[in-house]
Amino acid sequence: MSHGQRYPHPEVFLVDGRGSPQPPVPPPGLVPCWMLPTAQERARGRGKSRGCTGLSVVFLLLFLLVFAALGLGAHQIYKLQVELNLIQQNTEVQNGVVTPEKQVGRVSTDPSRQTLRWEPRAGRAFSGGGVWYRVEDGALQVNHTGLYYIYSRVELLLPGRCTHAGSPFLHTVFVRRASHRLPLILMRGQRALCGPGREAESFLGAALQLQKDDRVMVNVSHPTLLSHDHHANFFGLYKI
Repeated sequence: MSHGQRYPHPEVFLVDGRGSPQPPVPPPGLVPCWMLPTAQERARGRGKSRGCTGLSVVFLLLFLLVFAALGLGAHQIYKLQVELNLIQQNTEVQNGVVTPEKQVGRVSTDPSRQTLRWEPRAGRAFSGGGVWYRVEDGALQVNHTGLYYIYSRVELLLPGRCTHAGSPFLHTVFVRRASHRLPLILMRGQRALCGPGREAESFLGAALQLQKDDRVMVNVSHPTLLSHDHHANFFGLYKI
């Protein structure tokens, strides 16, 4: 037997009974072959796919439960907040407490007082909440600590000649507080008493912090020059 260089397998020679060599037989052609998975491998693959599907379902259910719990919690918080607001409003109505506000109008007829007294039922005057007008000193007393917008307007009837040329008109809003012996000035404005026209006005307004039991008042330097029209003069405050 001999090996050829052109064949991947050695040549096979057959010898008959007479001892003479026969032609070489070519090797059989190679046939492609695919191996089918065994039953054990198929079972193992099905187990893996089932495990992945089960984990996906579990994670999806957990996500849905968490989302539902968050939504339910937000709804409960909203309901509690609405109920709390209703309870607070009912309590305030029962106790006669609403938004603290007060406006008084028209200066009283006593021209000798620089701290003005007001008529709380004249013109556009109104009241509400925990703010009270004190007749004895002309103050608006607040019964709740907080931020308040305070405003005051007065109208002047200027004299025909400059009889007060040396002293300007002063318009002051101040507060008396239990912890201070002297009044505290909150706002102040001034203007000359000489000028064109017969009427002039002064308006003061600002948002300021007030404490419980503070008494807010208005002072003018020339009360005899004030107009007594209840639409021209007013003083008020309300809680922000």
